[in-house]
Amino acid sequence: MYLSSFFCIYYPYRKCGNGGCNWTGGIGDYSNHIGNCDSGNNPSTQQEVEDLKRKIASLKQKNTELKQKLKDRPNVPRLFHGEYNYRRENVVELSQLISRYLENRPSDIDPNRIYNCVKLIYEDYDRGYTDNPEHYYVDVKMLLATCQASSWFSSKQRDNMTTWFSKHF
Repeated sequence: MYLSSFFCIYYPYRKCGNGGCNWTGGIGDYSNHIGNCDSGNNPSTQQEVEDLKRKIASLKQKNTELKQKLKDRPNVPRLFHGEYNYRRENVVELSQLISRYLENRPSDIDPNRIYNCVKLIYEDYDRGYTDNPEHYYVDVKMLLATCQASSWFSSKQRDNMTTWFSKHF
């Protein structure tokens, strides 16, 4: 304690020991500064700067590639337009919607409302209506399999769909 008081009284300011650094300050701040000095003559800092420059160049290249891929992406039509009117007549469209966003459901689609549509479609199949569309068996099987592969539904909903699938397929 006595020695640091001595330096503060007789040598109140200090220059940085790293060549090229213009910092001057109180002796009490010197140890903090020297640990964080960005002097261009510090070999470890120079290496870190070079590494960061290479990383920035790599990220810029990757960004350019991703922008090009985005431009090259086919213009796929949006399958969901805010309505939950999926019935026996459009099972394939519902299955396509779920499969397109299998693990990344858009936030504007309510999975509970989709589940209710799937449930109504299944119940129509289970009742065996004579006016069910052609290939309804295959379409419902595809829909249930797609739902089970997706991350859209709760564990209880998934259990129900697994039971439905096991019962008929």
